[in-house]
Amino acid sequence: MQEDVIFDFGRRIEEICEDNHITKYQLMKKTGICHTSFYNMCNGKQTTPNLDHIRKICTAVDLDFAGFFTYRGQGPVFTKTRMEFFMELNKLDDNDFGRMQGYYQAILEEKKKAKGQD
Repeated sequence: MQEDVIFDFGRRIEEICEDNHITKYQLMKKTGICHTSFYNMCNGKQTTPNLDHIRKICTAVDLDFAGFFTYRGQGPVFTKTRMEFFMELNKLDDNDFGRMQGYYQAILEEKKKAKGQD
């Protein structure tokens, strides 16, 4: 089962290209990312972040990491603190990640109960 897309890489890459007056091809060449990986990001086939690719894009257009996750006019998708937390989650093994997911689900259930949405 494919996970829900939490960030539209293609949309963001288009915005970055427009903001920097370059084509996707020019951005790809500036980053050194192979064409298959780059176009998979652009076309929605890659739905989880490859942090090295994001870093290369940010470096190529002088954008900070949090800025990559900011859609034009909509504010950041991830705050710096949330992105750091996300990066730490990537370091967990499967067992610990499952435990963290369970904790998160318990928090959501508490919130639902508090709002009377059981």
